[in-house]
Amino acid sequence: MHQRATPSLLSYLLRFYVCRVPPHPGRGRLFRALGSVLMQTPFGFPLRMSPADRSCRYVLEGSSPRVAHFIRSLAPGTCLFDVGANLGVFSVLASRTLGAAGRVIALEPQARVYAELLHNLALNACRNVTPFFVAIAQQAGEAAIAPRIARHNGTATIVVGEATQPSERVRCVPFGNVEGLDALVGGRPIAVKIDVEGYELEVLRALAASPHMARVTAIVAEIADALLAAHGASRALIEA
Repeated sequence: MHQRATPSLLSYLLRFYVCRVPPHPGRGRLFRALGSVLMQTPFGFPLRMSPADRSCRYVLEGSSPRVAHFIRSLAPGTCLFDVGANLGVFSVLASRTLGAAGRVIALEPQARVYAELLHNLALNACRNVTPFFVAIAQQAGEAAIAPRIARHNGTATIVVGEATQPSERVRCVPFGNVEGLDALVGGRPIAVKIDVEGYELEVLRALAASPHMARVTAIVAEIADALLAAHGASRALIEA
């Protein structure tokens, strides 16, 4: 049974306000004053989010229908690697879709966002989700990460050149360095969801070099050509 957390009437009004009311003076100050609030998602479960972060509107408007369809089509008992889990909307959706026999590996490297991810997994009693505070890369080390758009942590990516927004240092690891991953996967088939804002080729190469690749049955990635180009990649390289 999933623990039910019930959003208040205020959260439903905020959802309408965030998604339907055009920007106006004072809107940002109001959102910052509210901080993080419990809000009902279109997927039927709540998340705690900050309306001041533009990721909130993205979630409330349904996130990516293509990714949601991909996750809902997975068989119970599958293991999902959620690379770039952010606030946890797809980790929670996968938790419910895959059932007690399934497993979700939620990977998120941003410190504040990771804290929100942990809160949302606990809020929704996601006992089959294991979170990791890391970014995936071919080589272990550190990198700078920053959002491309101010107050939109869903656009965060590994920095190439000069960051246009405040950045933070994050830990990068290959899949093989994710502690306990073999035991968590077990004999399950693996599906992979990737949303890393142009860094997809690096993640795919790390996946191809990992011992888990043999168990991967499906991959979905959010791809934008301009973001790939900023990382020296292209759609052709990804599809090769």
